[in-house]
Amino acid sequence: MSMDIRPMTPAEKDALVRITADTGYFSEEEVATANEVLTDCAQRGDASGYFTLVAWEGREPVGYVTYGPVPLTAASYDVYWIAVEPGRQGRGTGRALMAAAQGCIQTAGGRLMLAETSSRDQYAPTHRFYRATGFEVLSRIDDFYDEGDALLVFGKRLGGAHQMVP
Repeated sequence: MSMDIRPMTPAEKDALVRITADTGYFSEEEVATANEVLTDCAQRGDASGYFTLVAWEGREPVGYVTYGPVPLTAASYDVYWIAVEPGRQGRGTGRALMAAAQGCIQTAGGRLMLAETSSRDQYAPTHRFYRATGFEVLSRIDDFYDEGDALLVFGKRLGGAHQMVP
């Protein structure tokens, strides 16, 4: 079955929140935060500063990515959420969503994509996914989320002559 990726419509919000919860990766607080972001995106559209692309197979949304410009930067973008239904993980949906988001970010003049995540072992598949899609760890802040749970900031530079200073 072929996959279609397109911008989110407000009617899809609840299905995307369900996908977030169904992954099993996110805590109740994280799912609630995703719900807030998706609600803002659904209600205010581009004015929210969040952009969500949805992957569809047939008549079902199977995953999404939410990204947006980082305030007070010239060309940096955060990837806030990426989630794919468990039964469709490992089949290229996440990679397709990330590539679509990257294309939109580059079209908008973006030069850097950032993704923050926990260092917990539970997120090892997420770490592998980011590395497989061209991201590298740019920063680590130990004991950020909790004792022994570091913040990892993954980044991907997007073309152009811009270079980050180490």
